[in-house]
Amino acid sequence: MVPVAALVAWALNLVLGLTMLRHWSRPPRTVFFHLASACVGLAAWLVFVVANGPGWLAWAVFVWLNLTLALGDVLMVGGWRRRTPEPRPRGARAYVASARDALSLRRPVATAHAVLAPTTLALVLVAALGS
Repeated sequence: MVPVAALVAWALNLVLGLTMLRHWSRPPRTVFFHLASACVGLAAWLVFVVANGPGWLAWAVFVWLNLTLALGDVLMVGGWRRRTPEPRPRGARAYVASARDALSLRRPVATAHAVLAPTTLALVLVAALGS
């Protein structure tokens, strides 16, 4: 049940990400790496779910998803920097400020994407622990 929930959450998050992609006139390369990484991971997770795959595959996808989310965090902080006038905090404070902005509900699709990403990660982790 948990692997299927992770699959659904991941697919919904991909749709949200594609929705956000429509708003970029010239997306940075990181967007395409993030999208490609999400698609590769989703395909591997689909194989895991359909084939009732081995535990190592669940753990490999979990690691891959962490890299995908790290790219998403880079995009989140970068977008926040573009929207925020100087002076801006740096380092960990910039990350916290950008996360607060993403969760503020001012951009509902971005908020849903930001909430669903770690939810998907948690579901994949629970599935990997159970495999």
